Amino acid sequence: MAITVGTIVAAMVAVEIACAAVQWFRDLWGTKVNAPASLCTAEMSTTDQEMQEETKHILKEVFGENIAESIQSLDAAQRIVKAEEFIEKLKDAYGLDVEVEFYGENRSHCGFYNSKLNTLNLNVADLLSKNMDCTYEFINTIIHELRHAVQWKAIQEDGFWNTDKATRINWMNNFANYIQYGIDPKGYAQQPVEVDAVTFVDGCLKGVFN
Repeated sequence: MAITVGTIVAAMVAVEIACAAVQWFRDLWGTKVNAPASLCTAEMSTTDQEMQEETKHILKEVFGENIAESIQSLDAAQRIVKAEEFIEKLKDAYGLDVEVEFYGENRSHCGFYNSKLNTLNLNVADLLSKNMDCTYEFINTIIHELRHAVQWKAIQEDGFWNTDKATRINWMNNFANYIQYGIDPKGYAQQPVEVDAVTFVDGCLKGVFN
């Protein structure tokens, strides 16, 4: 997960653009990542709920009680170290072996999970921003994209996270017919894997990210 000075600099330059993008998407949905609350209807299993609580525990373990202020008090290098620690702890808790890559040159999105390469790709612009809303978006993106990694692994491995057969088939069909945000923003937000990821993240961050 090594990150170069050039990437950090490029990401810092992109911060102003990033914040503008945040506002644009919020104007559309209310938040940059989350769809309207009425769409967040995915059912969370007992395992999901347990992992939501474990995620809250890891958040507080790594960043303390006031996550946003804690991150804002760190310099760029320290923020990246903390982010790496948080990701590694989540990967271990979630049972994932994804590779993590940071980038900062193209601020078209916060990050993404590549199922073909099994990589979590994260834009550090939000992490390095002085805007606390951007800090929230970075943490949100980590959990959201790792949830996609969980979905993909559950499709590949019967019994992973105790995911039932119907859910696995639903996710498999959705991945095979995935709707890109740029093509259909509303369709993107309403598809099963996105509704599930948003619901999962909401439970992880509720009451712990002030």
